[in-house]
Amino acid sequence: LKELIENSHEYDIVVPWHGEQRFEPMCAFYHKNVESTFLDFILQNNYKIPDAFERVKTYKYLISQDLPYFSNDLFFNVNSQEELFVLHGKLKSDHD
Repeated sequence: LKELIENSHEYDIVVPWHGEQRFEPMCAFYHKNVESTFLDFILQNNYKIPDAFERVKTYKYLISQDLPYFSNDLFFNVNSQEELFVLHGKLKSDHD
């Protein structure tokens, strides 16, 4: 998060990016002035957050294996109770 925050002052959106069209929009920083852009998309029935990245000043923060804190689980998606248990197990094993 530190790297995202450090870049958030010059951009409307700072989003973790894995290359190509692979983003982590739920972990991004959004300036309040992009609200109208997202509202325009919603009114057009477009709910794809990455589509807004081309309309506003966006910094794509590259997440690569070269980062000292890189992990395959850096952005672990939790959508179910089962996935929550898996995450809990991963966190517990990291602290043991």
